[in-house]
Amino acid sequence: MRNEVQVMMFSLSADTDNPLDILAINAASAAIMISDIPWGGPVGAVRVGRVNGEFVINPTFAEIDASDLDLRIAGTKDAILMVECGANEVPEDVMVAALEFGHKSLQPLVDIQLKMQAEVGKSKREPALTLPSQEFEKESF
Repeated sequence: MRNEVQVMMFSLSADTDNPLDILAINAASAAIMISDIPWGGPVGAVRVGRVNGEFVINPTFAEIDASDLDLRIAGTKDAILMVECGANEVPEDVMVAALEFGHKSLQPLVDIQLKMQAEVGKSKREPALTLPSQEFEKESF
């Protein structure tokens, strides 16, 4: 019998001003951080828009419509892990600045998850790892 853990999250309510995708990434990371599920988190996520030449963190739907950039970024304290973007001919230097701005802006989300984990104090489970047999490795390659 295998032990499986599934995390399912969905919104029970939403407003008409703010997208939920970034919130979902942060909520899932926070939930796993305070659980006993082992993993290499936390991750934080933000959306970066650019309205009238100024970067906006987690813009509303109206700001996204007025933006020439719709960048979604997730990362850790040290690295960017995921980038998804739509843009209207944004120069390379602006994109680099947006990535740096986004990574800097997600740091408080990573920090608060680490603080939550410390305050909850739940120990992480040790995963049971199984390596393939030598016979399998020989047959596979």
